[in-house]
Amino acid sequence: EAPGGVVPLTNAASHAIDDPVAGLARDIGEQARCASNHQGTNSADVSKIIDSTPCLCSWSECVRIALMGAVTFPICVVSAFFVLFGSVIGLGLSQFPPNTRAEKHGLGAELLSDDNASLVRLAFDAAIDLRDHGGLLGLACRPFDLSVMYLFGDDGPDFHDALRQAAQFEHDMLASSGWQAFCASTSEESRDFCSRGVSFLNYALPTLIVYDNEVVPDMLTLDGRGPTSMPLDTVFHIIDQHRLKDVVLPSDYDVAEARAPTMLRSLFRFKFPCPSFSTTAQRSEHRAELEAAWETFARETVFPMLQTAFRNEANNDGIKVYFDGTHFEGIAVSVAVWECVPIAIGCMVCVVAVILFFTRRYAMAVGGSALAILSILLALVAFNVMSGSNAIGLPALVSFFLVPCFAIDVLLRYTDAWRDSAHHHTSDVDRASWTYLQAGKGTLATATAGGVATLANLASSSRHVRAIGLSLSLGALFSWVTISAVYVPLCLVDERYGGVCCASGWGGCRPRPPSESAKSLRSARLAGFVPGAIHQWRASVCMTSAMLGVLCAVVACWHWTQDAGVANLFPKAHNLNEGRLLHSNFVSGHIALPLDASAPPQQVATCGVGTSSIDGGETCAFSWCEAHRAFVEVPDLPSVYCRCYRSGETIECREDDGFATVLSRFVGIESLSKLEFREVFETTLVGSLEDLEAKGLSTDAPQIAFANTSLAPRLLQIWETSETKFEPVLQIKNSLIRRGSAASCGWQTECFCGPYECKLNSSWSRLPSVSSLERLRPAQVPVFGSRFPQERHAIVEVVFGIDLDLVAPLVGMVDPTTMWKFNTRFQIKQPAAQRDLFTFCTELPAFLRVTSRSCWIEDFRRYILERGERFPLPESRFDDSLFAFLTSGGSTILRQLWFSEGELMASSVSFEVDVDERAGVATILQYMNGWQRHVAAFSAASRQTGGAFITSTVLVSASRHWAFTKSVAITICITVPIVFGCLVVSLRHWVLPAFAVISAALTTLSTVFIMQLAGWSFSHVELFAVVLCSTWALDPAASVLHAYVSEAALAGGFAEHEGKRDTVLRLSRITYVWKTTARALIVGGAAKLGVAIFLVFSGMDLLRKIGVTIMLVSPIAVFAALVPLCAALLMVGPLHPGTGCRIPRAFLGVIVQSCCSRCRQAKVLVAGVLNSDVDKGTLERQV
Repeated sequence: EAPGGVVPLTNAASHAIDDPVAGLARDIGEQARCASNHQGTNSADVSKIIDSTPCLCSWSECVRIALMGAVTFPICVVSAFFVLFGSVIGLGLSQFPPNTRAEKHGLGAELLSDDNASLVRLAFDAAIDLRDHGGLLGLACRPFDLSVMYLFGDDGPDFHDALRQAAQFEHDMLASSGWQAFCASTSEESRDFCSRGVSFLNYALPTLIVYDNEVVPDMLTLDGRGPTSMPLDTVFHIIDQHRLKDVVLPSDYDVAEARAPTMLRSLFRFKFPCPSFSTTAQRSEHRAELEAAWETFARETVFPMLQTAFRNEANNDGIKVYFDGTHFEGIAVSVAVWECVPIAIGCMVCVVAVILFFTRRYAMAVGGSALAILSILLALVAFNVMSGSNAIGLPALVSFFLVPCFAIDVLLRYTDAWRDSAHHHTSDVDRASWTYLQAGKGTLATATAGGVATLANLASSSRHVRAIGLSLSLGALFSWVTISAVYVPLCLVDERYGGVCCASGWGGCRPRPPSESAKSLRSARLAGFVPGAIHQWRASVCMTSAMLGVLCAVVACWHWTQDAGVANLFPKAHNLNEGRLLHSNFVSGHIALPLDASAPPQQVATCGVGTSSIDGGETCAFSWCEAHRAFVEVPDLPSVYCRCYRSGETIECREDDGFATVLSRFVGIESLSKLEFREVFETTLVGSLEDLEAKGLSTDAPQIAFANTSLAPRLLQIWETSETKFEPVLQIKNSLIRRGSAASCGWQTECFCGPYECKLNSSWSRLPSVSSLERLRPAQVPVFGSRFPQERHAIVEVVFGIDLDLVAPLVGMVDPTTMWKFNTRFQIKQPAAQRDLFTFCTELPAFLRVTSRSCWIEDFRRYILERGERFPLPESRFDDSLFAFLTSGGSTILRQLWFSEGELMASSVSFEVDVDERAGVATILQYMNGWQRHVAAFSAASRQTGGAFITSTVLVSASRHWAFTKSVAITICITVPIVFGCLVVSLRHWVLPAFAVISAALTTLSTVFIMQLAGWSFSHVELFAVVLCSTWALDPAASVLHAYVSEAALAGGFAEHEGKRDTVLRLSRITYVWKTTARALIVGGAAKLGVAIFLVFSGMDLLRKIGVTIMLVSPIAVFAALVPLCAALLMVGPLHPGTGCRIPRAFLGVIVQSCCSRCRQAKVLVAGVLNSDVDKGTLERQV
């Protein structure tokens, strides 16, 4: 309106200007004309005015130029971006090829933690692994073990029937072609370990080899294929004879009780030839090839059979089958990842269906789903680059499920904005600009808030949680980038060249104008009715929602229960969890069955009556005879009734031998005193004096070479009834004087001291019975009082001679072998170090409550003293004495020692303490602090031992729980202010972000309340799922607030409402929210519900819990945003949002001023126009 000013161009004329330089010239010229305020300004003044005019339009004009190119050539833009993103993904995947071997990269089933106690345990386990397998060379040739465990329930079949079922399962497993082919590739000398294995079933169900048509077998083939099971005491005897008790039976099982065990283990070992290696690279390559072959065999052959048995077959008969093996944890994770592929495909189908339902356009549905997949792959590539890993583990899996939830929110917002743009603009450039202005800013704010919320998980102590947080944060970022770059041109391509799914058919019809769409009219009526209803009941809605939310929050916090157990990716009923718990009852496989152990014999021989040699030596595992019942046993009879028989066959001897040998065997007696045997011998076994004189033997007192020689037990079997009795056999040897060369050489006697006796041939004669022997009872072991049962006692291990380097990266994998090394200050050869270590073991303070200990230095000291030497040993004699000790029977303590090149480098001692391993976290941490103080004081006082550290599984569990809980609190403290700041910047208001944060908090706590009603206890998995899904509790509220502050909220509908000005303003904004945002939020919530339903069917407990949490959070968050939040805004919402925290536009102008190189060209053009002497019409035409 200034005098002489240029008349502004009409809208039609402004749309007709296509030259961006002319458009810039017009805008700057108008500014210069208004600034000069009159005609006739000279050139110098005009130039000064133009030079001082900032190019505030440069950034917007650059964007407009880009939009003009995008709307002119949309197909080229879409194709170019797809090619660009595809090239980046291809380059990244070529540099980091995907690898699903999760355990190799440190991602097992447990949610690994990087707290100090967990890292110490990780390093300690790595040191044990190196020790048990003979160093690096041993690791390269380390065999692969497979353990199959059976748990027999009380409601299952008879124990012997259960054994036959388990044996049939093992036979089918060993007979499979994959098993036989892989076993054939192992070394020949150890092939029996995989072709037969070490199994209780082989001993319990042997094949009987019988000769001469007898009923008593001469040989047992231990193959588990026998029709009937052996008596348990017989089986226990053979297993104990082969030293396999710790392999097949639980460590606390007492074979003396001869009761049916409730759990068994079969161990199969695959040992390959170990060639010599000249370089470390060759050793690593050989090990990698073996591991790859083992994992392929386990995944394709072992896992299908064992998982079927675990889930279906054996469980139906009351037998539970569990399994574990080398690398099985990582293989199980890898298998679970591949099992989730169909679920992931189902999730993507759900996403496509939701987008198609919302847009009714094929191109937008397919293109939007492709953008979601591109976002996942870009996030995967970026994560691999940042972590230096190519593992397709848990982060990639979680991203594949959850990144589409970020993407679909952005897609729906852009779709609604693109549709709404047709109500405000007609040109494609203005519609695109409107879409980016309305949807781009809001989705950027929500994507940033979501990305920051997930990125804050980098403060977690869990390695898995940090990796998932970073992966999801990258996924949220790339979802916004890819969709913002491609989706608007894609919408334009679809409108120009594609059809829609409308009421007349699927495709082929052009889109109707918005004003003529019946669906739009119905949506508009609904969007006008619901805000009016909320407005009418706004106070009641606000108060009721606030009271319910606060009540749920208070109850959730009051009844908060947290599980301190080790967090795991799989449910508690999974094989890895229950099987690991069951496996803890057995001795570790490489300890129970040493790596250099030879395979047990396939057959064992049995002996008959009277086949033992004179000196007590035997060539059979046990003796077996057909028996009959002599009398009915009386359990509490104070004495033993024995029936004795003498063999008519004499023992061979030389003519010049001066003594005759009499072998007396007592079946059912474990020991006899010398006095008892003399009485029995003189009254029963010798017989009458006439018999002795007839045999040419002296009647003088016999010379008794008294010794309780225990022979192999005897199995007495009644063939008719199949009753059996397994009895101990005691042999006593004594001599009688021979009176000549023709005298008898001696004989054998058999006394059966029980209800059964063997059927003897006619050469045996009956002797007088014995009834004066006292019944022998097993000694009772005294049981001392304890605060807690022994099976719940904690174990504390103290390690000497190892230095730790506990460094873990923020993201990425940890190599535990680099976290420890031998401590050169550990000088155990020095007498002072030996003395200090012995003192440490024997002089423990009472507050540590040690109930038992295993200290190798005590056994070594006892050995030294028994040899008549003094302890501690001088340095020069230590190595030889230690080697002699280990070779003389001290090999059981090798598990406490580390050697390098024949020299003792480190050692550990373990203590069983009277502390409940199920105690609370605070109790365990307080107790372990006492141990740490004691060990620290010892390390400071003993310089020769070089320091020590403690480790314990209960300490790891408690420390991991405390560290994770603390890191969750830190994550929340980081997330809330950053998200609040992001919303302040995007909303340009200080109060509105508080609405979003409060809404998200109450939604999350309401979800926790519902979980508590369902009986959940919050372990790390549930806690992480809640923290992670709180992102989707914030998104709907943020979307509503961005629509509320939009300038378009007051356009068009302001005059339709009656009432006070404040009420009309707020109601107009809420009506706009419902018109533009409600449908997208509801459909987006439905899409998340669809994804969550698929997640619930996942085999991983973490994905399942995330799915359940999303199912609860999504509908609650959408409802809270559209109803209570809108009601609150109708009551106290700001009237003019965006004015209280406005960023100066001049500041942004200075930043982006140099971005537009055409600005200077426009200034030159304006200067030339203003200095020319033309009328206004000519000036307007030139501009």
